Amino acid sequence: MKVKLNQRFNLMMTRASQIFQARLAEESQKMLTEKRRPYPRATIRSDGSIATSPRDVVDTGELVKSFGTALKKQNQTVIINQQWIAEHAAIVYLGWTSSTGLKIPAWKWMEELTNYVSFEKLFQEACFKAKNEVLK
Repeated sequence: MKVKLNQRFNLMMTRASQIFQARLAEESQKMLTEKRRPYPRATIRSDGSIATSPRDVVDTGELVKSFGTALKKQNQTVIINQQWIAEHAAIVYLGWTSSTGLKIPAWKWMEELTNYVSFEKLFQEACFKAKNEVLK
């Protein structure tokens, strides 16, 4: 009986981690597409539209499309790794100064994400959903 309960609990927690990872990825992508980033000037985007401030970071969509996430278990720890691999992801995240001296501010969206979404609430919802899936 104890073994079966442990197996079900482990299955439930693994499933909860997967659900949490997927929901966190959804919220991360949603945040990138909202007009939240301060920007020092208006610019013309690749589609001809004019982006002002605050703005989203979606121009060509390359940054949003470059998102990847991975779930890894180490001993009793679950590690969720999110990354954006677009060439300009680091520039957006860290900021930069143009050759003319224009300072483009960093937008550390991962830090902002902690204020944008309740990790505790997402994980609680994921555990509830996983429990219902595993125990049905």
